[in-house]
Amino acid sequence: MEGLDISEPCAADVTDRTGITVHVGSLPHEVIDENSFDAITMWNALEHVHQPREIIRAARQALRPGGILVVGVPNIGSWGFRRFRHDWHCLELPRHLVHFEPDSLRAIMEREGLKVLSMEQIGRAGWLRKSVRLVTRDGRTSIGKRLCLGKRVSKSIARWSEMIGQANFIKIVAEKPDDDR
Repeated sequence: MEGLDISEPCAADVTDRTGITVHVGSLPHEVIDENSFDAITMWNALEHVHQPREIIRAARQALRPGGILVVGVPNIGSWGFRRFRHDWHCLELPRHLVHFEPDSLRAIMEREGLKVLSMEQIGRAGWLRKSVRLVTRDGRTSIGKRLCLGKRVSKSIARWSEMIGQANFIKIVAEKPDDDR
């Protein structure tokens, strides 16, 4: 098992605490060999890079045939983004350089030679509450938005956003084809 992180202190901390080697940097990386991993995960990472297709391409190259890539990113096509716009918690400009909708994320995976096995949208109630806090800090909010600060209401909205396919987080699972060497 190996890891990769752009932060040297984070990489060192994980290595110290777990014994897992964590390299500093991003994909593509000189110490990562082709066809060497059964699985690669990227949680809340792809939105922080200038060239997401290059990262996905490098991940596919690092996977063994039949290997799995799991990516999770905020969903710019979500109800939360449409409702909060520049106050949407996940917008995080300028830290988030790229934003994805389900179709754009699927397209990148497929264009880079991966077979999408599943995609789901996950409502994050805490992210909704953070968006409401961004709006309320300036005093620009309606009673409806303030109600979202409550855990029960925000959880209900998060579940509802999943049901209508507009949740604020996308998780996609893709596979490197067995015939891809």
